[in-house]
Amino acid sequence: MTYENEKEKVTLQSVFTSAAITILKLIVGIVTGSIAMLSEATHSGIDLVSTVLTFYAVRIGDKPADKEHQFGHGKVESVSALIETGLLFATSGLVLFEALKNIILGSHHVQVAWYSFVIMGISIIVDYFRSRALGVVAEETGSQAMKADALNFRSDMYSSSFVIVGLILVSLGLPIADALASIGISIFIIFAALRLLKQTFDILVDTAPEGLEENIIELTKKIPEVVDVVQARVRPVGNTIFADMTVHVSRKHSLDKIREIKELIVKRIEKSIPEIDLNLNIVPLNLDDETIVDQIRIAGQNHSLTVHDISIHNRKDKRYISFDVEIESKTPLGKAHNEVQKLENVLVREIGGSPEILIHIEPLYEERQIIEKPTPEELKKVEGAIKTASTQIKSLTGIHDVDVAKHHNKLIVTLHCYADENMTLELAHRANSELDRSIRRIYPLVERVTIHTEPRIE
Repeated sequence: MTYENEKEKVTLQSVFTSAAITILKLIVGIVTGSIAMLSEATHSGIDLVSTVLTFYAVRIGDKPADKEHQFGHGKVESVSALIETGLLFATSGLVLFEALKNIILGSHHVQVAWYSFVIMGISIIVDYFRSRALGVVAEETGSQAMKADALNFRSDMYSSSFVIVGLILVSLGLPIADALASIGISIFIIFAALRLLKQTFDILVDTAPEGLEENIIELTKKIPEVVDVVQARVRPVGNTIFADMTVHVSRKHSLDKIREIKELIVKRIEKSIPEIDLNLNIVPLNLDDETIVDQIRIAGQNHSLTVHDISIHNRKDKRYISFDVEIESKTPLGKAHNEVQKLENVLVREIGGSPEILIHIEPLYEERQIIEKPTPEELKKVEGAIKTASTQIKSLTGIHDVDVAKHHNKLIVTLHCYADENMTLELAHRANSELDRSIRRIYPLVERVTIHTEPRIE
């Protein structure tokens, strides 16, 4: 059974129970003339109204969010609890008025009957079990209206006990005890109403549950990639906790890594606090551990530019930086130059020291439609060029998986080769570049050579 159905079932049972208890107390109060009993009947009547309100509040409050109520209908339960609080104060006022009137006039006669004790005993037992049932479901679902009802019925148990004590004292020859019991009942009702009012008011003014914000921050900071939590706000709406949080991470992380960090934070918090609805904002920061290469790559990424072949060197207290950027091949030169100029301006500000920056623009080709087929003679010449070039570069061996494509009378070559597994990437890249240049020099019809170097394991 779902929480929603369980809540409706328990509150509906409470409605019928309240109706039965109210009728019994009213009958006994009229027959015996007990002010305390009639006060309890009035109290139970108010409880009946409250449980009916709770039933409808639960049904409305569990409706999903819609266009007009984007945070759901959970506060309907808090409004219901607020109305119940007002009814409790009205009940206590009525009971207190009747009790004081009878003390002052001193003319009230109470008939003590055995069934009065039976009715009050049954009332205490019933209030205990339905308070417990409502409390359990309220804790499971976070229902404010059901918490109000559970608190109400717990106070009923004590007020019913006052009635029993008052009846016993009346039977022992102290008539005023009935009115005094009514005053005791009104005091209990007032205290119950005050507790309920505070809880309801906290919900309505979005008071954060104690310790929840700290718990969320602590869970988030346990993730190594999180630099800082700069903002965390929580507010309860019905049985849902809405939270907004802003987290700082290093901007060196890729977009995929930042998305992974975000998913990890949300998953960890939702596991610890299932009722939470978290809105998480990740802000990448420039941290002190960034190198110049990091800054160049990140700046290029922020401008949607692919950066490669970064070279940095210092000469006579001057820093020289050069690198390549790829821009879509059909972009007008003026527009491409403006994009690169923006990137250069950002880097001058970030790096500082007025560096000399040279940016080489390369055309980035989209997927090409190969509509020409290399001739046998062209394939033979490519094979010869590769063979000749490879004899000049001893560090690369075992050329294999050669593929040749033709586009607009130009040849595009891809190949695989082997190099020593202990060779550094720098040396491997230099060898690849030499092989590329050598092949294109030997056979100029080759426009582009892509080389994949694999480690040669002895």
